[in-house]
Amino acid sequence: MQKPVTVGSQNQGFVLVSNRIHTMRGMDGVFVWRLLGGGAAEDRFSEGFADRAEAEAWIGAAWEDLAAEGIEEVELLERAADGADARPIYRMSLAEG
Repeated sequence: MQKPVTVGSQNQGFVLVSNRIHTMRGMDGVFVWRLLGGGAAEDRFSEGFADRAEAEAWIGAAWEDLAAEGIEEVELLERAADGADARPIYRMSLAEG
């Protein structure tokens, strides 16, 4: 298992989990961002968030650092209650303009 990769300053807590995660079991929180692009061969995800507002506040603060790291798009996912599946809420580009 790969270690999480920190993006941005350490005190901002931008953590990208570089593991291939099929079910997201074991991730804290109900909402999570899938981080797309940057040439990664595996899906990467943000930390988990307790609610949608918290997840959206995080992406609002983190998007510039993520874009600088090569992340092109993000997708907000909501985990199922049993943690076995996730449904997409929406997807957006990190490109300026």
